[in-house]
Order: sequence, then structure tokens, then C-alpha cells
Amino acid sequence: MPLLRGFRVLQAGEALAAAVCGRLLADVGAEIACIDPDLSTPLSRYLHHGKKLISDAAATRDAFAAADLIVCAGAPRELARRGWDMPTLRQLNPGAPIVYISPFGQTGPRA
Repeated sequence: MPLLRGFRVLQAGEALAAAVCGRLLADVGAEIACIDPDLSTPLSRYLHHGKKLISDAAATRDAFAAADLIVCAGAPRELARRGWDMPTLRQLNPGAPIVYISPFGQTGPRA
């Protein structure tokens, strides 16, 4: 029996780090839904293998609401532009832990 069977993760963002995180969670049984993944390279196709791919806006809102964990990658401005900032995600899913992956954090001069 997979360790994370039935655990739903939503992966948002095109960054490689989010794809790796999603793949690692999928490898231990989590169900991964991925919003608009980059599938342009063999590595990215490998990292997204077996994930549910989402591109429709309505499905995206439903996926955020149903997730047990949300993993977002990208710069704070880009995340906010796409509606993946903390206040918006909290409205969609008040209980799920949210993990932001970015090279310089979400605040500060280099964010």
C-alpha cells in the first residue's frame, strides 16, 4: 500500500523544483494534479509522468479547493498575477498547507 495513497497534491508553476517535488510525492503514492506544466523537454515529461494535467480555469479552482497540499513555484509577482498568492489560495482552500518554492523567498529585496 503506497504511503500517501489518497493524498491530493496540487502542483502550480513551471519551475523545475515544483516538478521534482510533485514527482517525489507521486512516487510515494500521492495523487498529483499539475496546472499548465512545461512538457517541452524529456526531463519535464519524465517529471510529469502520471500526473493529472489541468489547463481549464474552472478545473483549476476546483483542484485548489480539493487539494490536501498545494505546492507553488515562482516569483511572488508571477504567482500573484496568476492568482496563486497566499490570500487568494486561502480563500480557495483555507485548510491545506501551502508550500512556496522560489530561489530567493517570497519577501525581501531579491524576491
